[in-house]
Amino acid sequence: MSDFRRRLACEVDEAADAGFVLMSVSVFDHRLTEAELVDQEKVPFLFHREAREKGMEAQFLDIERRFVALLDRLAAGGVALIHRPARIHPLRAQSARYRSLVRRALREKHTNDLYFPGFEACWIFGRDMTHWVILPDASRVEQIKGLVRDAGLHVLRVEGA
Repeated sequence: MSDFRRRLACEVDEAADAGFVLMSVSVFDHRLTEAELVDQEKVPFLFHREAREKGMEAQFLDIERRFVALLDRLAAGGVALIHRPARIHPLRAQSARYRSLVRRALREKHTNDLYFPGFEACWIFGRDMTHWVILPDASRVEQIKGLVRDAGLHVLRVEGA
């Protein structure tokens, strides 16, 4: 299997060991401790339904807009839906289908991942407002870190190659 196909099929916990670069991208500026996760003052919600139930949907939507802005910047060089284990289906970056897939994934309603050929990046939707990027090597790390910062988000860690 080619490196490209191996990267598409790669799971987050295998990426660095498989020779790829793994970046975690989050709304949080550090990895949360267990105490922070349960502290309603520090972290009032971790996902859309919880924010809506607490009357904080506007705050969640602000965070969602930041992720959408980042994903749109990545999609400027093309975007495709990843079908596991190693197939892709091209999408139009501003299409209704793309928008729906992104919003549903950010709201943790499905787990379709995306491939951005212009950055050679696989975007793996995660949980609790933290997601992952798998890259073939470190050549695009600084560029993607800049896009993450521009979107008002944070890179929590970079592992591998």
